[in-house]
Amino acid sequence: MNGRFTRLFLAAAAALCLLDGAARAAPSLGLQAVVQPEVRQGLVSLYDADFDKTYAAATDLIRRDPNNPYGELYVSGALWWEAAAEGVTSREAPRLALRFDSHSLAAVQMAKKLFKSPDDARRAEGYFVAGMALGLRGQWLLNNGHFMKAYFAGKKAIRYLKKCVALDPDMHDAYLGLGIFDYQAAVLPGILKFGARLLAKGNAPQGLARIQTTIDHGQFASDQARQFLLTLLILFEKDYPRALTLNDRLLATYPDSPYYRFVRAVLLNDLGRWEESYDAVKALYADLSRDPAALERKHWVTVCGLWGRDCIEARRLERASVWLTRALTHNGKEPAGWKTTLHLHRGLALDMLGRREAALRDFEKLLTLPDAGGAWGIARECRQKACGRDKVWELRLRSLPTELSAPVPGAPLPDLAIGEDDEPEGTAGEPLASSAEGAKSP
Repeated sequence: MNGRFTRLFLAAAAALCLLDGAARAAPSLGLQAVVQPEVRQGLVSLYDADFDKTYAAATDLIRRDPNNPYGELYVSGALWWEAAAEGVTSREAPRLALRFDSHSLAAVQMAKKLFKSPDDARRAEGYFVAGMALGLRGQWLLNNGHFMKAYFAGKKAIRYLKKCVALDPDMHDAYLGLGIFDYQAAVLPGILKFGARLLAKGNAPQGLARIQTTIDHGQFASDQARQFLLTLLILFEKDYPRALTLNDRLLATYPDSPYYRFVRAVLLNDLGRWEESYDAVKALYADLSRDPAALERKHWVTVCGLWGRDCIEARRLERASVWLTRALTHNGKEPAGWKTTLHLHRGLALDMLGRREAALRDFEKLLTLPDAGGAWGIARECRQKACGRDKVWELRLRSLPTELSAPVPGAPLPDLAIGEDDEPEGTAGEPLASSAEGAKSP
């Protein structure tokens, strides 16, 4: 379930530094800077899974105006999107978690300086940034199982966002955050619903209406609201025709995004348009495989970005194995390594489903084909010992960059400490990552 709602706040937050505050009356030079072309290109890079380029743009923004809270919110949202797209927890990517903690806390602390501004619009900006940053922190805690800490962060987030729209009703982008809380509290299952309902009573129609308000009237966050709505339509509303229309709208803005391209292929398959789905996946693979390093780096983000670890649940594996079997019998021109990749994915799916003999046949077959993206190494490993779900996820974590997953000597585990400073009302606290060398560097 962590994988599902890692998409709910990330879409809103990835570009929240670009939101309404940048268009207020008499903005500072720092707030004007957030709509510069290189920052918008950073957002394109984010959805293309080129995270380093996004952080380079964010670094330039922060250096131009280090006291601008939108810069810290931009980095926080980008780090949150990366964690969500990679489908990892704080324990699995401790360095990423520490960087997220440091930047999101900095955004809150800097935004609070605007709370006493004599200008209502400037105060609304402060409440907006603080509310969204605390909302991100609350979502992180919720998805890592720390429900009470999530409650304290989320409670403040809701209060700040409500103060924002009370001061400036035209800041329509803020309704995205409020809509997320409304919808989550209504639809989250099990213990996650308990955590969310500590924050809000839950009202799915109101949540959807508030998200639509941002889509229709938001000055900078309309696409982020569409992304959030896309997730809801796929995972909860099951409205695949409407989801495909939304996804195509986003693809028009981010045409190179492997995430949106793969989601389109999934939706086409769900709508019974298999041939189009097959062509879409093959074209995506052909484009990524031109750069083997990019293929390896973006592979998991592409395949599991929508669901996180839920991408290897049994029902989804069954559907994937059916699609892969049909793809393996399809005739036509193919990019290099295509059949190797199909056999690898089907072998892994079958192994996770407990169909060992069938999985072994795929692993043996692909070893007779040209290697592609390290498939031989994985096949040899899974041939020696069955690759169940835990093993496959271990393989996935092994592919993470060391700058995300390497242990941080002397630092506490992020998922045990993030958010402690959010509990006392009016207390800024100290950033968890302050003791970790380089933790705050984008």
